[in-house]
Amino acid sequence: MLELVNIAKKHHDQCILDGINLKIEGPVFIGIHGRSGAGKTTLLNIIGGLDEDYQGIVKFNGVNIKKNRQQYRLHYVCNLYQQVALLSKWSVKNNLNLYSYFSHRQSPLDEKELLDKLNMREIKVKCCGQLSGGQQQRLALVRGLKKDPAIILCDEPTSALDQENAVNMMKLLKEFSQKAIVIMVSHDVHLLSQYCDRVLYLHEGRLDQSLVASNYRLSPMKKRRKRRVLIDYYQLLKESYKSQKERHLLSVFAVMFGTVCLMLTLVVSYGLKQESFKEIKKLFPTQCISLKFKDRHWLDIKDAATLMEANEHIQGAYLNLPYVDFLGIGKDSGEILFIGDNTRCAHDDLRLLFGRMPEKENEIMLSKNTYERLFGETMGEKTVYGYYQYENQEKRYGMQVVGIVDEYTSMDTIYRRSLDELKIIENLFNLSNVTGDYLMLYSDGAIEELLTFYRHQFPEYEYKEVGADISDQMMGILKKVSYFLYGITGVMLVTIFLLLGMTVYLNITEKMKEIGLFRMIGASSRQILSLQGLDILIISLAGGIGGVIFVQLLLSQGSQLLIETLGFTVIKAIPTLWSAGVVLFMGSLGILSGFLPMHLLSRLSLLDCLKDQGY
Repeated sequence: MLELVNIAKKHHDQCILDGINLKIEGPVFIGIHGRSGAGKTTLLNIIGGLDEDYQGIVKFNGVNIKKNRQQYRLHYVCNLYQQVALLSKWSVKNNLNLYSYFSHRQSPLDEKELLDKLNMREIKVKCCGQLSGGQQQRLALVRGLKKDPAIILCDEPTSALDQENAVNMMKLLKEFSQKAIVIMVSHDVHLLSQYCDRVLYLHEGRLDQSLVASNYRLSPMKKRRKRRVLIDYYQLLKESYKSQKERHLLSVFAVMFGTVCLMLTLVVSYGLKQESFKEIKKLFPTQCISLKFKDRHWLDIKDAATLMEANEHIQGAYLNLPYVDFLGIGKDSGEILFIGDNTRCAHDDLRLLFGRMPEKENEIMLSKNTYERLFGETMGEKTVYGYYQYENQEKRYGMQVVGIVDEYTSMDTIYRRSLDELKIIENLFNLSNVTGDYLMLYSDGAIEELLTFYRHQFPEYEYKEVGADISDQMMGILKKVSYFLYGITGVMLVTIFLLLGMTVYLNITEKMKEIGLFRMIGASSRQILSLQGLDILIISLAGGIGGVIFVQLLLSQGSQLLIETLGFTVIKAIPTLWSAGVVLFMGSLGILSGFLPMHLLSRLSLLDCLKDQGY
């Protein structure tokens, strides 16, 4: 049963409806006529749940429709207007399925049978915009009737039809009036009197009858099988993308550009840090500590051996001798090659290009670049001389190069066994007790644990991590550089954020016809906001994934070009965690950018939205 109780409405102090009371019990076909501007369409809008600004109560089956207007429109009402409510850029199939997409239920009626009755079975176009006005009018009726509504509201439904198709539509409405309430507004009194069970006249805001009765009762709504929600949303989003390809592609490229900027910033920042660490490693051995006595200056060979053997993680040691100068190495004749880094100890973790580890005092290894400077690229065991100076005495000592280390060092470097050099100096200059000012210990364990161990076992020494101060300074400089890069990227991301927000707002403005139609059909604000949110999320994720893939291809295919341009090595493969984090970040950024436009969307009045779109 449908009941109107004291329905009144004013517009700019003009009374449009004045205390209308109407009770409709059971299925019936009602016609309403009246002069233009009498309020016929306004009355249909109120009955259909489209107009909220009125006084009085509209009840359906004893329940005020204001309590759940969205469900009322979605499941019980079919609104058919003179202005065809179809999406012209959407396919015929998806226009017909709009109700089921939002209700997630399958139609209980045969779509083909309904199309047959309106001479619409052979529709050969894919897009609704290619149909004639009359075809669109009939298609809109089929879409509304598919959900088997309890109330059918028609506002001049035959205005765009020829005589034959107008008769077919009226016959179909008459057929449905055997199980539903059909209310039709028209200026054609003859047409109304021919098909309607009752014809009411609207004049000066009032109806000439207040009760329309019938011997029929409304049949209960048929139980409908649930459809898969994600598939419904997929169809809606697919049609939306097809109708606005250019704007969506622009949005995706904007997000992709931001992702590329962010990823390249991370790659460059990471490459700078790695290159700095590499250079520090060349200057200072990693996992190395230096130590000296707190209360006296010199350490001797015994002290060095004791400290080296105290911990199983120590791989070697080097005692610095300030009074002995190591001038460098050279061949039998020719220039002496200065050795800037004479602190490397041979250990098993070194990777050799050629040869073996030193086993005797006079055996050494050379870094790759040092060997090439002396002997070129031909690898083999070679003889060199080490040149030492002590108290104005200069002597040389024969050394056998037994291995080449796969390492490019910033300074020319030799590798020897721990403390072997001390024995060489003792023999060269006939010294009985060689001493040094500090000792360096090389470890394969954690440096903090090593420091803790030695401070506890040998508290008489002062300890320091080699290269720690310079590393800290380098990291401070790199942080500032990274912050600068992140600042530039941040400005780009803010620009993209605003661009996305503007794009979303323009999308919503252009989609007002879609949104108005969705809400007229009965889509809830939650459903529409979910669709818009999914739309933005998909754009953001697509742009994010596209940007990550582009940077990955750039690194894998053009890494050498980047190395030549930047001057340092960059990673060739982006870590999965980086990629996932950036994609999720861009998705979150997209959702945030659409928050304000979606909030404005949720506050739009349904009736104003429909009027703006010409419904």
